[in-house]
Amino acid sequence: DPSNNVTCANKGGSVGNEELQCWETDSSAPIIQTFSGVRSLQNGNRTSLRRDLKAGSGSLLMECIQSDYDHGSNPTIVLNYGPCRINNGLLIITRTAITGVGRTTFSSLASGSVILPTPPQDELVTTVGNSCDAQWTLTGDTSIEIKGREVNSGCKIIATGGTRPVDLWIDFDELKAGCTNDYSVLVQDGLVTLNNGATEATVTFDSSVFKDINIIMSPCNDVVKIETTSSAQESISIYGGAGDDTVTLGTVPGAFDANIHANLIVYAGDGFD
Repeated sequence: DPSNNVTCANKGGSVGNEELQCWETDSSAPIIQTFSGVRSLQNGNRTSLRRDLKAGSGSLLMECIQSDYDHGSNPTIVLNYGPCRINNGLLIITRTAITGVGRTTFSSLASGSVILPTPPQDELVTTVGNSCDAQWTLTGDTSIEIKGREVNSGCKIIATGGTRPVDLWIDFDELKAGCTNDYSVLVQDGLVTLNNGATEATVTFDSSVFKDINIIMSPCNDVVKIETTSSAQESISIYGGAGDDTVTLGTVPGAFDANIHANLIVYAGDGFD
């Protein structure tokens, strides 16, 4: 059935000599296949004596796979890192790859999900950039760094299920020269929208977990608008760049002190802020 959901999991070994087991996720009598000495994987037919085992248009869940995996043009993927640790405490999301326990590449991904380590991995950071244009749901505990100059429209990060205080960083790279575009950030309760001049990306988060938001502006004439925060939000720090940045608090209908509960810290930078 081309709509099968398939799960593949690490059962031992390491990169270059990994043992994997794959099965039909939802079947009451699934095909189960074991592969030894795996060095890399590619999405497609996995031939058995009974019939093909493949994800097709269904979802594919990869659990703690260490080998390089080419996901091809399949539009969705779920990576379960719950039982394992992410290498170097760094999860990297780009337009064509995600690197964590192993490296997974793709050509036309619409959405992906990552189940993060349980118990939480100390000081885990997820970076998002290099033309990210898909929706990613991160379930569990991780700080997040968005490279504001690099993300494309359609890049949506949804952070959920966290239990520990973590940080959100929006970085437009003050050290990178040039002002092709001015940049803007809109902060609302549980939602940050960033615009790099031609594209728009969003981060949805639980403000009781992401207690501190840090925004590093570019050398351009940037705008930060803080409309609302929850009472759980502890701080928002804004690092101005060399340009003439503008920071706006609240909305026209309501006083900002009724809607903004976080401590605001502004480092003005070298421009006329």
